[in-house]
Amino acid sequence: MPNIEIHGFGYQSLVYGTHVTSGAKDLGNKALRLLSEKSYLPEVVITICADEVFDVIGKPQPFLRVVSTPTPHLDEIVELLKTLNVDIEVQMLSAFYPKKP
Repeated sequence: MPNIEIHGFGYQSLVYGTHVTSGAKDLGNKALRLLSEKSYLPEVVITICADEVFDVIGKPQPFLRVVSTPTPHLDEIVELLKTLNVDIEVQMLSAFYPKKP
């Protein structure tokens, strides 16, 4: 199951706690649209992480992380996501064990 994680669009509010910007949801929707016609879409999940990502000088550095077991679709997913013009990291898992129905 490829998991597209969206990182770096979160912020902390002293009153309301951790939140994500609309940019994270927009990016997730764009990713879904890119994959919408693919037969493997039901295998893909999107995770929006409420975190902040900065470089050493404090500049925001949002990125996508694709976490997946080996799948023949992974290269295609990454190539499609590249069109979103955001950094992409790929993390390979050795196994995934789905819950029992």
